[in-house]
Amino acid sequence: MAANSEDERSAQFCPEQLWQFSLASYPAVKQLCLRWQDNYQANVNVLLALGYAEQLSWQVSQDVLINSIQQLAPLNQQLTQVIRYCRKQLHTLPLQASQQLQLKQSLLHTELVAEQCEQQLLCDALTFTQHTTADNLSLYLKLLGVPLSTTLTTDLIDLRQTFARCAISLP
Repeated sequence: MAANSEDERSAQFCPEQLWQFSLASYPAVKQLCLRWQDNYQANVNVLLALGYAEQLSWQVSQDVLINSIQQLAPLNQQLTQVIRYCRKQLHTLPLQASQQLQLKQSLLHTELVAEQCEQQLLCDALTFTQHTTADNLSLYLKLLGVPLSTTLTTDLIDLRQTFARCAISLP
C-alpha cells in the first residue's frame, strides 16, 4: 500500500471541534452514556470522542485506545469522579437550600472544566486513520469487557444515529 493512501493518513481532533460536538450531542445521548458509565464503567468523554471519530470515518487502533484510556485514568479518577461524587453527596449535608444550590452550581462548573481537560488529553492522545466503516464504540465496549447483546447492539445503533444527527448540525 502506498504511504499516502487513505488508510494510512493519521488524523487527530481539534479540541474545540470535539468540545462543540460534545455540547451539541450530549443532551441527546446523556441517558445512554450515563447508563453505560454506571453499568460498564465507560467514560462519557471517551464515548463522545469515539462517536465523533466514527462520524468523521476515523478509526482508532486498539493499542492507541488502550494507551489513551490509561493516560486519562488518573485525571478521571482523582479529579473528575471526585468532583462528581461531592456534587452528588450535597443533599446529605446539613446545609440550607441556597447553600446547596450555590455549591452544586460551583461543583457543576468545576466538573465541566475537568471534563474539558479530559477531552484535551484525549485530543492529544488519540490518533486515527481514515476508515469508511469505523467501529470505535464496539472496540471500546470490547476493551471494557462488555459482551454484545441485542439490547447493546440496539443502543449502539441509537447512539450512532444520534451522533450522526448532531454532527450534521455542526458548522
